[in-house]
Amino acid sequence: MSRRGILVTLAGVLALVPRFGRTPMAHRLLVPFVILFLVWQKREQVAAIPRRFCPIGPPLLVTGIVVNAIGAHSHFVLLQPLGIALIAIGYGFWFYGIGIMRELAFPVSCLAFLIPWPDVLASTLTPPLRWAAVHGACFLAHTVGIPAHPDGYDILLPEITLHVEAACSGMQVLMALTAVCALFAYYTRAPIAHRWMLFLIGIPTALVLNIVRVALIIVCGRLVGWDIATGFVHEYSAPLLFVMIVGALQALKCALERLPIAEPCSHSGLS
Repeated sequence: MSRRGILVTLAGVLALVPRFGRTPMAHRLLVPFVILFLVWQKREQVAAIPRRFCPIGPPLLVTGIVVNAIGAHSHFVLLQPLGIALIAIGYGFWFYGIGIMRELAFPVSCLAFLIPWPDVLASTLTPPLRWAAVHGACFLAHTVGIPAHPDGYDILLPEITLHVEAACSGMQVLMALTAVCALFAYYTRAPIAHRWMLFLIGIPTALVLNIVRVALIIVCGRLVGWDIATGFVHEYSAPLLFVMIVGALQALKCALERLPIAEPCSHSGLS
């Protein structure tokens, strides 16, 4: 990527810092740097493709500037990152052409992870995710002998009642794991079906991860005290479990790459 392209991308990142720094989506700030790394890995392939002007570039670029400007002066968090993505895509088509953009299809598609999920989707998924976290954690607590009972979004224990807030529904974990699984699928040398499986496995994994986290808070509360459980364990259990999940994904990636690839059978006629 040229110096001008890097400056455009970094300018977009700086524009997003004030907005994302005040929201639970601050982890999305890593996405542009991951995209830059993916593009850098493709530098030799990109250098071999001639640059050609593509007419869809300028309209996309202008549309992105307008959408970004509207988002910067409105309360719609969705618009500003959408505008940044459109600016980057429009710039790529304008100055590099469709051939290079085709080669950079996956890095460009990763711009989608900059865009927050619509509120209607988040509000639809959050209640069932909270319900699953409450009932799943109570089930795990019962398996280790802790009397925990679900009551709506509350977990009733003999000495305390834990309330699972919307922020603890697992939505953030789901969004982050989706991006991580996409990277693992991209780097996996396996048939396309196996790569899709590795990508889609992030959805149930995020659900299980959040259930285990809530159950861990319950267990630690009974063993070491609720102040530590609702404080330290609540804050730091998610990053620790997330790292463990990434390790498990790496192990699954290696296992998929070692699976034998079935070759098509050749049928010969009877003589």
